[in-house]
Amino acid sequence: MYRAQEVAKYVIGECTKAGKPVDNMKLQKMLYFLWIDYYRQTGKNLFNDEIQAWKYGPVIPAVYWKYRTFIADPICLTEPNTVSQNDSSILSPLVMTYNKRDVGSLVGETHAKGPWKTIYNDGKGMSGTIPYDMIRDYADSYERRLSRME
Repeated sequence: MYRAQEVAKYVIGECTKAGKPVDNMKLQKMLYFLWIDYYRQTGKNLFNDEIQAWKYGPVIPAVYWKYRTFIADPICLTEPNTVSQNDSSILSPLVMTYNKRDVGSLVGETHAKGPWKTIYNDGKGMSGTIPYDMIRDYADSYERRLSRME
């Protein structure tokens, strides 16, 4: 398991190398979806850093604050990271897939269904941290829906 900042460094580096760097908002959405997809494939948490429900979707505060100075500008960095080669083989195709999508569609997806919507609820419901149990349940139910459609 990694710290979210290590995974963020990996994502930023991969996107920068591909010539399509990400901004902080897109990075946040990618980390959230990468966590879900990694869990679906491995049954393990990618990281355990707090994920909060903010206005524009799930946010990992530790990563947000590290890259906040970029505002909406692309984060063009290649920093060393600790992502293993095995995990890189899982994450790399996912990173490339999510990086092709525009940030608006990623925000829309988090707002349409799932844990963020339950926690944020336009500020009327619970607020703050999205529990990992809720994210796991969402990932598991998504997996069950996929298997029924096959």
